[in-house]
Amino acid sequence: MLAGTPEGAGCLQELLRKPDGFRDKTPLRELLFEKMMERAVEINNNASVRDTKICFCHFSSETESIDHALSKGFKLSDGIYNMTRDLGKPVVEAAVPEGLQIIEWRMGTTAEKARYIEAYNTVFPEKPWSVEGLEYSI
Repeated sequence: MLAGTPEGAGCLQELLRKPDGFRDKTPLRELLFEKMMERAVEINNNASVRDTKICFCHFSSETESIDHALSKGFKLSDGIYNMTRDLGKPVVEAAVPEGLQIIEWRMGTTAEKARYIEAYNTVFPEKPWSVEGLEYSI
């Protein structure tokens, strides 16, 4: 994963293939990056948490995309890990430890979402989240 904080907050940007009718996708990629950064600044200016990052997730084979992000000042941050399993095999049932109960929790109210955020931020203080961020992701 490539991460950086050049004036912005999390957005998505990529151009995997050259659109028909274009000899070179570089100008389009640059325009997309410029617009993404403008939007990132706008999001960051309105965010309740200012410690934000922009991340690009690319497979190691996507060297052109990685080189583009690196050329914009992004740095290698974390790796991407994939878990695979044979979907033709049955899923192994795991026993729930004694004293725990698994329930579906929809977090339907703002108060429930705030409870979740409070617990999340206690566990992950280095990457705090907000109710607004949670609502955006769900």
